Amino acid sequence: MVAKIDTNNRLDKTLNYNEAKVAQESAELIYSSGFLKDTDRLTFDDKFERFQRQNELNPNAKVNTLHAKVSFDPSEKLSTETLQRIAKQYMEGIGFGDQPYLVYRHNDTQVPHIHIVSTMITPEGKRIRDYNIGKDKSEPTREAIEKDFDLVRAKDHAQVEEHKYTAIDLEKVTHGEEPTKKAIQNRLKTVLDEYNVTSLSELNAILRAYNIQADPGEAGSRKRQHGGLTYKVQDEKGNTAGIPIKASAFNFKPTLDKLKEKFAIDREVRDHKVEDVRNRVATVLHQKPESLERLVAQLRKENIDVVVWSNDSGKIYGITFVDHENKIAVKGSEMGKEYSAKSILTTVAQNAPDNTQQQSTQQNQQKEKNQNRQQNQRKGQQQKTGQSSDRERTGAVKPQLPSPDGRSQPRQPRGIRPEILEVPPDHNRRSPHLLEQLLQSRSQDDSLPRELSQDKRKRKRKRKKRSH
Repeated sequence: MVAKIDTNNRLDKTLNYNEAKVAQESAELIYSSGFLKDTDRLTFDDKFERFQRQNELNPNAKVNTLHAKVSFDPSEKLSTETLQRIAKQYMEGIGFGDQPYLVYRHNDTQVPHIHIVSTMITPEGKRIRDYNIGKDKSEPTREAIEKDFDLVRAKDHAQVEEHKYTAIDLEKVTHGEEPTKKAIQNRLKTVLDEYNVTSLSELNAILRAYNIQADPGEAGSRKRQHGGLTYKVQDEKGNTAGIPIKASAFNFKPTLDKLKEKFAIDREVRDHKVEDVRNRVATVLHQKPESLERLVAQLRKENIDVVVWSNDSGKIYGITFVDHENKIAVKGSEMGKEYSAKSILTTVAQNAPDNTQQQSTQQNQQKEKNQNRQQNQRKGQQQKTGQSSDRERTGAVKPQLPSPDGRSQPRQPRGIRPEILEVPPDHNRRSPHLLEQLLQSRSQDDSLPRELSQDKRKRKRKRKKRSH
């Protein structure tokens, strides 16, 4: 006997799933508890409204519906009465004996199994705790039922392979220790049955724990273009070990088209699970882990594995959280921007003990640089002011002005006062020869010594006399 429990907040979807099977004559309602009418007189509205009224007693509960599946060995031919007794003992064992519930027997597979639908809200409006319900309550109850009804035990019976294990029982595949196809099939079918996934990357995040990868082919390859899919075993370094096996070779046909159907269904019933993962990751981040390794270790204590995706150069580009309690794999970016790989890396880097000291050192260095820059500026201004004062007192300013051809002019002779030239900043736009004009003396006579000026006047008088 194998028992699997799923909790959600979609009463309508859960009930419709089983009622649709009844309408297709592939299932039948065989037992009910906590209803005012006999089982065979219950209508769909009777069933839905009974659960809905009790769920409304706790409108804040994000998870309020239980959907359990109990499977048996194909060799076991169990009567309806026996299945009713098993269902009743099972519900009492997991703490739902006083809750209203419905038991459906499904006949759509070779493996006989029943589905049980119930509410997680008590008549007092309290929510029944489902933390570790599988390990703490379901497993002991299952073992007791196997013994009481002399059923084939789940751990040693030879029933159909997909119901042989639970995910927690499975170990990593080591190439050569067991047949590759069988090893992949046992783990892959168990993961697909138990976990909520909405993409191939999320599925691979879970399969990585078992050294298995679903490979759709490289971008642009023929396999990718035709929607092909193979499953392969990997070693600890991520290298392929053994021969990849086509999805169509497995008896349950986990092809890409079939996976897309599962992705679409799981996407509709994952909101409350994603929120729970987000809250638990946020709680750990609030504890300020000092490194990514520390974050991974702390989340593992919460039964959450962290899968980090990186490229060939080692750069991390993605992160996926695998919650083994809620049986879900979810990308960090789906939970919110602050849970993306980039944000997570930034957060843990800021929490590093040497990061605060490093930031403080950098701030002090920058502050010292700013102070030195200000001091240099003040010194430069003081020197400039002192030089200007010296020029005003001595008049010994001898600027090296560029000539129109780009070369520096030689120093002017002693005793000649240079002109103070103010060149407009837009002189090149106003006149390309403006600088040359400004360099020319306004009056050459004004700048000559007195003796030279007197000699010049004498020569002019002599020329005039000669001309007369």
